[in-house]
Amino acid sequence: MHNFSDDAILMVLASEHYDSSDYIFIPYRPLDELLAPTVMTRRIRA
Repeated sequence: MHNFSDDAILMVLASEHYDSSDYIFIPYRPLDELLAPTVMTRRIRA
């Protein structure tokens, strides 16, 4: 969340407490791993 005024208040409401087992967690791959195929494709096409 961004672009709030300096005196803004953010209120979050939920019907239940957070339980991490309710979510599927898949860690992000490193950026260089994500960009590697794109960089190689651009080099081959160039």
